[in-house]
Amino acid sequence: MNLTEQLKKKIARVKLKETGTFASIYAGDLVYDILRVDPRVVDGVDFVRKGDLSNILKFGKQEIADRAEKSSESLAGLHSTYTGYTFERVVALDFQKRGAEVEFPTSANQSGHDLVINNEKFQVKTQGDGIEIIEKHFEKYPNIKVISNSDAYEKFIEKYPDKANLIINSGFSHDQTQNLVKESTDAAVEVFEDNNLFGTAIPEILGIVSIISIGKNFMNWAGGKTDMETALKNVAIDSVGKFAGAGVGAKLGSFILPPFGTIVGGTLGFVFGGNLANEYKIENYCKSEMEDLDKAIDDYLKKGEKILTDNQKVFENKVKYLNKSLKEKKGERAREFYK
Repeated sequence: MNLTEQLKKKIARVKLKETGTFASIYAGDLVYDILRVDPRVVDGVDFVRKGDLSNILKFGKQEIADRAEKSSESLAGLHSTYTGYTFERVVALDFQKRGAEVEFPTSANQSGHDLVINNEKFQVKTQGDGIEIIEKHFEKYPNIKVISNSDAYEKFIEKYPDKANLIINSGFSHDQTQNLVKESTDAAVEVFEDNNLFGTAIPEILGIVSIISIGKNFMNWAGGKTDMETALKNVAIDSVGKFAGAGVGAKLGSFILPPFGTIVGGTLGFVFGGNLANEYKIENYCKSEMEDLDKAIDDYLKKGEKILTDNQKVFENKVKYLNKSLKEKKGERAREFYK
């Protein structure tokens, strides 16, 4: 009997469950990242940028390219532009929820107004510090009202109380929209790069592998199936082997069809890395136990063979005794038996 192969078959059944768990968590993290991308940000960016950026995947690819090509100052300026156009979408949706009819201009270069609400033109402005952009608007278009972020609205009213009828408080702060843009751009990049697990600082693939291994070994330890030292060794070996395999597989999959190919490649790599980790554990940590088990099975078989041999001899002696007894008997039935 090849105990190593039998042990590997048993491990394979456990591994199938782990693989399903890995794929489920990996896919769940992808869905989580997609849901973090606010459609108002995507719409705003698609409106202001050249080219089609109307879905999350295109938006994410463009953001990755921008981060690779632009300086930090240039990228900050670009995101500031995103904040302005996203704010327009935030305001528009809020008015639509309240039953207003809202129209967007056909071009991002439309001068004088950003929205038409119930047939009235409005400029939409958001600014974190100061009110300069609102002041410049009124210098050029004194009769077109402004819908602004709450912080700028308060500063403008304080400085120009006589113009209170020309400005409307949106109820949204500048930081809210700025954070919306940051969260969405980071999430769109994360859809492809898989750096963080569910938006935390934990590395995604290593985090998933560690969660599965820690959970499995904790349950084994709590159930008395292993000791703490062995459990910790298993976690370490699993984390290294499965993380390496899943990481390489995910990178290969990302070249073919990201982000879904990344999940497939990562899962296959997880299986391959798990095979290596399990073989290592069997060969290095189960060697003495397997030798003891081999010896115990051999002893059992030898003792079983001896018992069978002894029983066979006893049986043969009984047959001989029976034959001898029958031959010595007198009478018709004994003679008929030996005809």
